[in-house]
Amino acid sequence: MVDVAPCLAAANADIDDKVDANCPAVIDNEKTAESDRLKALIARGDYYVRRGMTDRAIADYSQALLLDPSLADIYNARGELWLRTYDRP
Repeated sequence: MVDVAPCLAAANADIDDKVDANCPAVIDNEKTAESDRLKALIARGDYYVRRGMTDRAIADYSQALLLDPSLADIYNARGELWLRTYDRP
């Protein structure tokens, strides 16, 4: 089993380089529990938002919603990101 703690600790402390280093190992490992993968996807999505990587954040939030479609806050966050990407008058 993969330890999600370093990823979440880095996300909670806003240490972006450690989020980028620790979360992909959790997300990409097939042995990761679904609940841990969900937490890591949201943490990395938040990291991408802080870095201005809107498309990557939307992708992570979309994967998170596939795991748990009841996350209204993540739907809202993803929708806000989509609004930012549109060039509107």
